[in-house]
This record gives sequence, C-alpha cells and structure tokens, in this order.
Amino acid sequence: MVAERHNKLVIEAFFTYCQANDEDLEQGHLLGRSARSRLRNWLRMFSTFTNPKAFYRTHDLRAAFYDLLADPDSDLRRLSLECVLTWQDSSLVWHQDDFRNLLDSTQFRDTLLKMAHAVEDDAFPDNEWEQVIPIFIRILFGNLIVSPGRSSSSHSKTLKKPAILSAFKGCSIQEIDLLVELMLRPLRTSRD
Repeated sequence: MVAERHNKLVIEAFFTYCQANDEDLEQGHLLGRSARSRLRNWLRMFSTFTNPKAFYRTHDLRAAFYDLLADPDSDLRRLSLECVLTWQDSSLVWHQDDFRNLLDSTQFRDTLLKMAHAVEDDAFPDNEWEQVIPIFIRILFGNLIVSPGRSSSSHSKTLKKPAILSAFKGCSIQEIDLLVELMLRPLRTSRD
C-alpha cells in the first residue's frame, strides 16, 4: 500500500533501474541471475497494485510490462502478465486463463491450438482482438526464443517452434509486423 501510494517515486526508481540495465533488458536472456532476481521482485510488487491506471507514467509502465511479455525467461513473462492484468481491461481479464495456460508447459499445447483456431477463424470481437492479439504474439515469441532445458526432448523442441509459427497464420500484416519487430530487436540494439 505504501509503494502504491508513493507510486511516482517507485516508478521513477524502476525506470532508473531499467535504464541502468537497458541493453540487458532488451535481450532478457543476457540478464545476470541477480539482475533477473531484482527484476522479478519489481514485477511481484507491481502485480499487487490495484489501480495502475492512475499511476505516474502509466503508459510507459504498461509498455515496459508488454516488452517483458516477450522475454525468454518464463518467470519474467508470467510476472509481467500479472502486472498487465492489474489494469483490469475486460478483454484481457476474459482471456487471462488462456494467457496463463500459454505460460504453463502442461497446458501450452491445448491452449495454443485453441487460441490459434480462434485467431484463424477471426473468433474474437474487434474490441477484444486489439488487446488480446498483441499479448498472444508476445507470449508466443517468448516461448519461441526460449532455450530449451536439458530435460526437454529434442523431439518436443523440433515440434514446438513450427506449432508456434503456424499459430500466427491468422494474424494481419500489422500483427506480423509486431512479430518481426520483436525478432529484429536484438539486431537493432546491437547497432546502437
């Protein structure tokens, strides 16, 4: 409650932290263990806030959470999703279980198929589509670039990427542009 009441100071401190680790945050897999741990703590705190729409720099904060949805670290993606859901947008709240299931390895395949069919069949109302698809793309991109652990089989590794890529076939050109932008981000930051 204290942090939420003094959100301007907290958010300024968060963005100062992010600027100090800017290059690493752009390529989340390069973050060191302690930096990832600190970022998780920030996200845990933000996920408990109740009214982020009234916060200082609310749009910047939300954009930072959206960026982290595409991170290869599944914990950062999960916590970022919880932060995005604090805005209580009705379309996102309606699909929150689907988003969470995309981050759960046991539910991933079924949820991916369900969401891919909904995207391909244009089953989302227009007001939902604009909010749901960017999150869907970012979460799947994070899954796409994750380095599989030693315990995962090579067979599942080879099947997962084509399944994820085929889920985008119902997306518009503008939505594919978001995917391409996420793919090119490491190249753009390395040139700067």
